[in-house]
Amino acid sequence: MNSAISLVQQNIIIGGLLAAAVLMLFLRSWRPTLVVSLAIPVSVIGSFVAMAALGRSLNVISLAGIAFAVGMVVDAAIVVLENIYRLRQEGQSRADAAYNGASQVWPAVLVSSLTTVMVFIPILIMELEAGQLFRDIAVAISVSVMLSLLVSVTVIPALANRLLVHNAADSSKMKRLPIVDDFARGFINFWQSYTRLVVRSKLGAVAIVAAITVVAGLFTAIFAPKLDYLPTGNRNFVFGIVNLPPGYNLDTVNEITERIAERTRPLWASETGPESALGEPPKFERFMRVPFAGRAFIGGTSVDPSRAAELGPVIEEAASHEPGTRAFARQPSLFGRSLGSGRTIDVDIRGADLNPIYDTAQQVFFRLMGTLPFSQGHRTRPIPSLTLSAPEVRLTPDRIRLADNGLSARSWGSRLTRSTTDCA
Repeated sequence: MNSAISLVQQNIIIGGLLAAAVLMLFLRSWRPTLVVSLAIPVSVIGSFVAMAALGRSLNVISLAGIAFAVGMVVDAAIVVLENIYRLRQEGQSRADAAYNGASQVWPAVLVSSLTTVMVFIPILIMELEAGQLFRDIAVAISVSVMLSLLVSVTVIPALANRLLVHNAADSSKMKRLPIVDDFARGFINFWQSYTRLVVRSKLGAVAIVAAITVVAGLFTAIFAPKLDYLPTGNRNFVFGIVNLPPGYNLDTVNEITERIAERTRPLWASETGPESALGEPPKFERFMRVPFAGRAFIGGTSVDPSRAAELGPVIEEAASHEPGTRAFARQPSLFGRSLGSGRTIDVDIRGADLNPIYDTAQQVFFRLMGTLPFSQGHRTRPIPSLTLSAPEVRLTPDRIRLADNGLSARSWGSRLTRSTTDCA
C-alpha cells in the first residue's frame, strides 16, 4: 500500500513538472508559466482539504484521481491568463487587465468546469461495484476541477497583477525552435484550411461530418474492449466456499474442514518448507478455514504470489474427497466481491413453483459444466445449492407486535438466527 501511494505521489509531481514544461514550451516566458503552474499545487493541496471536509480518505484511488486532474486544473488558468495577457497587449494597466480579463471569461470557464463535473454525477450516485470503485476518483477530480475554477478567478488575476509587468510581449525576442515552430505553423495552416473547407458549403460540411462519424464508428467497432477487459488482478489470496450436504451441524462441518486441511498440510510452508518440487503447486504461506453450520470458507496465501491462483484447484481437490461436498475456490478479482470477477456470468432462474425451478436449475447446471468445464479453469456454482432437503422458509415480522414486546426487527432476526443454529 505504501509503495502504491508513493508511486501515485511521484506521478503527481512528475505530471505537474511536465505540465509546466509544456507551458514553458508554448508561452516562451517564465512569468506567465509561473502564474499558471502555481495553480497546480494550490488546487491539489486544496483538494486534500476539501476531501477531508467531505469525509473522503486519501487512498490509492483518490490520489490517482488527483493525478488525473493535474493536467485539467491548468485549463481554466490558461484561459484566464491568456485573456489578461491580451488586455495587457492592448495597453490596459496591470490591475485593469487582471480584473477585466477574469470578469470577461469566468462564465465560460464556469460552464467548462461544470460540464466536467456533471460527467461524474452518475458515478457518485451509483451503488454497484463500479460506482464504489470509481467514486473516490470522481470525487477527487470533481473537487480539483471546481477548486481550479476558484483559483483561476482569484489567484491567477492576483499573480498576473504582480508578475506581468510588461505591457506587451516582444515576439521578435522570443527564441525560435526550428522543429517545434515549423510543426506548429504547419498544424495551424492545416486546421485553418480545414475550417475554410467546412464553412465553404453546407453540402461539404455534411459530407465531412458524415465521413468523420463513419470512420469513428469503424474504429470503435474494431478497437472496442472486450466485455472482460478488466484484469482479475494479482492478489495473493485464494478464497473458497465449501458447499456441504444439508443438515450438518457446526461440529460436523468443523470435522470436515479439519480433514480438508489435513489433505493440504503437505503444501504448508510451515510444515514442509517454502520450496515446492518441480511440477507441484506452490506452498501455502498461510491457511485458514472458517466453519459454519451447513457451509464453510477455506482460503490461504501463497509463498509465490505470482502463482496464488494454482492453490484454488488444490482446495477443490481436497474437498472433493468428502461425500456430497463440493468446493469452489479461486483467486478473488480486484474488481469484484468474493468469487466474482469481470468474467462472471449470472444465470437467474425464477418461478412460482419450487420443483420446476429445481429441475430446470439442475439441467442448466450440468449443461454449463459440460460447456464450461472445470478443467479449463471455469467455475460454475449454484446459489443456493441444488437441494430440496433444506427448503427456504420466509418469515415476515409483525413490526407492531415486535414493538409491543420491546424488540426491533434486527434483534428479532438475530435471535431467530441463533435459534436456527442451535437446532442445526
